[in-house]
Amino acid sequence: EPTTPKFDLYRELLVDSFGIAFVSYSVTVSMALIFGQKFKYEIDFNQELLAMVCFLINRRISIY
Repeated sequence: EPTTPKFDLYRELLVDSFGIAFVSYSVTVSMALIFGQKFKYEIDFNQELLAMVCFLINRRISIY
């Protein structure tokens, strides 16, 4: 029978999700810097963050 989730787990999940988000952002920015050096263009860190947020929103919308 379905039950509501335990709210105790949300704190742990939130801490883990921030860690995963930080590592994902770091990897994305480092790859952008490598390609930026190779093809001689500048990287805007805020634009990279906005691109990741837009991608996540788009993925959530396209699921439903």
